[in-house]
Amino acid sequence: MSYIVLLTTTDSQEEAQNLAKQALDRRLAACVQIVGPMTSVYRWKGKIEMSQEYRCEMKTTTNHYVELAAMIVEQHSYEVPEIVTLPIAEIDREYAGWMDGQLGEV
Repeated sequence: MSYIVLLTTTDSQEEAQNLAKQALDRRLAACVQIVGPMTSVYRWKGKIEMSQEYRCEMKTTTNHYVELAAMIVEQHSYEVPEIVTLPIAEIDREYAGWMDGQLGEV
């Protein structure tokens, strides 16, 4: 089993908290950290945009990626939400065990 961090951003702390709660309620993430506000600069529909966003860092496994990504698309207010993952190269055995318990992997 591979552990990952799934990243997504929202334009409000309330939406970030809702996504975090949904991910935890459905046991799709073991933990979600919300970072922000931060400034994002990006190109959208041909224009450079600058906006304030909140980043959700969702700790999960590759087993839950498809369902977690689908939940984000379903619940997110953005037309094209950011959904990217980073592999966790090393993880403490006890923390991994805790994650497994939260995700129903044990």
